[in-house]
Amino acid sequence: MPAGPSTSSTRSDTPVLIAAREQLPRLGRAWNGLPGSGSPVEILADGGAAVVPDEGGGADGADGEEEAEGAGPAGLIGRWLQFYGPLSPAEIEEMLGIEPALLRQALDDLVDSEAAVRGMLVAGAGTETWCDAENLEILLRLARAGAVPAFRPLPLSRLPLFLADWQGLTGAEAGAEDLPRRLEQLLCCDAPAAAWEGEFLPARLPGYSGSWIDACMQESSLRWVGRGSERVALCFDADLDLLRGQDGPGEEVDGEPAAEEAAALAGLFPDPAGRYDFSTLQRLTGISASELSRRLWSGAWAGRVTND
Repeated sequence: MPAGPSTSSTRSDTPVLIAAREQLPRLGRAWNGLPGSGSPVEILADGGAAVVPDEGGGADGADGEEEAEGAGPAGLIGRWLQFYGPLSPAEIEEMLGIEPALLRQALDDLVDSEAAVRGMLVAGAGTETWCDAENLEILLRLARAGAVPAFRPLPLSRLPLFLADWQGLTGAEAGAEDLPRRLEQLLCCDAPAAAWEGEFLPARLPGYSGSWIDACMQESSLRWVGRGSERVALCFDADLDLLRGQDGPGEEVDGEPAAEEAAALAGLFPDPAGRYDFSTLQRLTGISASELSRRLWSGAWAGRVTND
């Protein structure tokens, strides 16, 4: 295959391509096919012996078809590019001695046949380059592999401290503006209701105040959802699907079967999509305050009723 140009010591004005001996006929046909290349270009081999390629048309049969498919300047340059990475037309012209217009036509043919790729392929080069398509894929794989960060495994004993630091238990964050970040790490985690403002949030935000989460719920779609007897999870409206369907059929809440409890709740709300305060519900249902409160909290712990 062509490996690049050289200049003969006896013919300093004549470009010389060094090629494998078996490639001489194909190389000669492609090179001599260049318009404006002059009389047949001599291909030197064996210490400067001149070889004039046969212009008779090539081999017959399958080998002839294979040569015809890769013949011409585009085929020659395409095979030559397989030994290089991205190159600019100026670099190729300097190395092969091909006229710019002819070189550009051959390169465009390679791009059209998807044998080569054209574009800003070299970072910081500031100019378009051409590259063999397979070579570019290899270079991209190497670049991606080189960009993968190297990790060093640490002892398992370091994990608790890492998790504590990631959860904010070791930091100095203490403002209300840091609350959304800490809540994001705890979304959809169900825990005893008292633990949220008694343990979880104060441990992560030393200056925590109950007004912070109230303001967060008023300014966003954050809500609490019951996950069992006196257990809640915090989530946004978009995360509700992550919590639905996790309760098994027949689950009991406060000793009351889920199906019966759901039916009892349905009778409390004239419009299931509406919002009602406690006094309005008591007036509409005629139920005592204690019984209404029990039913509402039972539905709240089951995740069927919530408030804002």
